[in-house]
Amino acid sequence: MKSERIKLITVITKTVPPGTTETVEEEARYAFCTCRSAGTMAFYSVRAEGMKADYIVTMYGFEYHGEELAEFRGKRYTVDRTAILVNGTKIDITLKDVVGIGARQVL
Repeated sequence: MKSERIKLITVITKTVPPGTTETVEEEARYAFCTCRSAGTMAFYSVRAEGMKADYIVTMYGFEYHGEELAEFRGKRYTVDRTAILVNGTKIDITLKDVVGIGARQVL
């Protein structure tokens, strides 16, 4: 498989009274990964939650630090789930786009 770059994004927020959060800034870094389309099982499990699984990317586990957002192939996604692979050095990250009416929803 061809190696690609993924942009992993950490959102930094602050709490604004009365208990709402506001995005202050984002920190981003890049990592290399390989990609495949989301399989049928992943597709339908997140579709039931109102989401659409678009890709599953595989990367070295030490490069992922729990980021909740990613940009891949020019589009922003949320990280739906991660799974450590059998060899223990790599992980699969499921990327999803929110299915909705009108404006795109992030977090």
